[in-house]
Amino acid sequence: MIKVFTFYANTLDGVFVGSFEPMQPGLPGFVDCYTDWFAYSKEFTPSNNLKEVLAQDIKIACVPEYFDRIAPDFDHTPFDLILITVTDHTHYESLVKWIKDMNIKRYLIALGAVEEYAVPDRCFIRPWYVWEIMRDSEIRDCPLREPVFMFESLLGTRKDHRDFVIAKLHHTNLLDHSIVTYREHFSDSDFVTDRFRKYLRNAHIPYPYVSPNLDPLWEMKNGTQIQTWTIPWDILAHARYSIVTESYSHRAFIMSEKTAKPILARRLFVMFGCYQYLRQLRELYGFQTFGSIIDESYDDIRDDIQRFETAFDQVLWLARQDPAKIQEQAQPILESNRNHLLHLRRRICEQMTDAVMKEVYSLQHGPAHKGY
Repeated sequence: MIKVFTFYANTLDGVFVGSFEPMQPGLPGFVDCYTDWFAYSKEFTPSNNLKEVLAQDIKIACVPEYFDRIAPDFDHTPFDLILITVTDHTHYESLVKWIKDMNIKRYLIALGAVEEYAVPDRCFIRPWYVWEIMRDSEIRDCPLREPVFMFESLLGTRKDHRDFVIAKLHHTNLLDHSIVTYREHFSDSDFVTDRFRKYLRNAHIPYPYVSPNLDPLWEMKNGTQIQTWTIPWDILAHARYSIVTESYSHRAFIMSEKTAKPILARRLFVMFGCYQYLRQLRELYGFQTFGSIIDESYDDIRDDIQRFETAFDQVLWLARQDPAKIQEQAQPILESNRNHLLHLRRRICEQMTDAVMKEVYSLQHGPAHKGY
């Protein structure tokens, strides 16, 4: 059993507070760097006792990216292997430069997002925010309940693709037949580019907006309003389809809780995300998408505006179809994806642990050895 020096952190209120003492999980922003790598392992155990960890032959530390900004007194140099947890999108080139500047010789990285199609060497990609929502939410069935609306889309922070979606829903009158929220309290600022402001300059953009179709009780759990980290089962139960506006619509691929919610609820969705988002969802994580039902060629369009226009054509197409027929066609994919997601964390985490074991074996026996 190898003891791993473990960093815990909390990012609530935009402040990254770190500790080597175990912190209470269960709140948004909690980061357990050990569990990120070893959730299902019996070969490792977490420790905040630096002396006993450094007394071992193999010395491993689990830390967040840029840990020197949070724990400037932490000396990483005695460790043989540094396991770096990245929860969200980070610029990989900047991260590698930081690793070099810190003189970290041997490392592995768990990424939350990638900017290019390929996952870089010595890196793993896993949907950290998805693990969080599955940890904090009860997973249950989500059959349709009356009244049934066409689409649901909980838009979050103001961004290009979200302005586009709500403007189009309003223009086509689908907003009246959907459950949509677009609230100010997610951010003090917006992230709408000049290009999209110009493109949508003549469109009406309802913002902030809360759909009159939304029963306030659907956002409540035990008398408290649910947060983005909680699956809104009651909202999903009243919508046939989902419109997903992922965290990033330019460049970076991240599978966040926004994609996981309709998968867990078994809902067909149309994606407004980065170029080739669906391709990466299939090839990096192994999910099926809905190209046998809707035209997903929009995914291969590089230009953001053209991609979103083509994706919205599929929203309009779905609204005209017999929902019973669509459901029958989609059901095998919906069941497969939900089951796949429920087992995905173990699969990825075991791959990450396996990579650590190979590093340990190499440290014990020398670089000439390829396996263990």
